[in-house]
Amino acid sequence: MIEAKLALGDFRIEEEKPVKTFKEYADLWIKNIVPAICKESTVNDYKAILKNHVLPEFGNHRVNEITRGMIKDFLLGKLSNGLNRSTALHMKSVISCVLNKAVDDEVIQSNPGQRLGKILNGEDRRKHINPLTAEELDLLLSTVKKHYPKHYPMLLLLARTGMRIGEALALQ
Repeated sequence: MIEAKLALGDFRIEEEKPVKTFKEYADLWIKNIVPAICKESTVNDYKAILKNHVLPEFGNHRVNEITRGMIKDFLLGKLSNGLNRSTALHMKSVISCVLNKAVDDEVIQSNPGQRLGKILNGEDRRKHINPLTAEELDLLLSTVKKHYPKHYPMLLLLARTGMRIGEALALQ
């Protein structure tokens, strides 16, 4: 910034304001922007992602210190610790949105949370599902019917329809 001013012949010395931390921008974003465009459940989801994952890593860094490499390393670390790609992608979106606020405020020139390459592409480990065989399912159903008859209808419903537990529990 100073070098650019000197190159343009601007020799005025201005006292630069200290750059806000990622946490300060995250607080502004979650307080002012997110509630205006998201449902309350999404706001709560973003708050949890910030509190549990993102702020412990980036909270004390000034936004102009955060690099694309730092974000990549953070996300790759989450993936290598067994996090789903979709969850890591969600974290990337939160980081990027917070940094967009700093771009809008003209504190940083570009958002290091964007254009991270293909680190979040590829197969999600959830695609490697190992379903029960017909024999295993018969054994499971007969065991539940014999020892837990009260739960048999629910398990049969799940087995025959492929519903998720939450969907089945919501039935009336």
